[in-house]
Order: sequence, then C-alpha cells, then structure tokens
Amino acid sequence: AAAPDVVDIARMIEELRVSLWAQQLGTPRPISEQRIYRALDAVHG
Repeated sequence: AAAPDVVDIARMIEELRVSLWAQQLGTPRPISEQRIYRALDAVHG
C-alpha cells in the first residue's frame, strides 16, 4: 500500500489536471505545480 503522503500527492496531480483542462469543475483546494513540488520535496527529504 502507498504511504498517505504519496496518495495525497497523486490526488494533487489529478486536481492540477482538472484545474488545467476542466476549470468549470473546480478543485477542492488551491493547487499549483509549485505546491506539488513542495509536497514532493517534503516526502523525498
């Protein structure tokens, strides 16, 4: 099973895809490439 942080990052990537290609759907939280990179850095160390 994947670690919770990794699952959260996967969700963030999906939300970024929605924000880029289906803006009318919206996302549950603000999302950007920068936020994903920060989350990856936090997990990777």
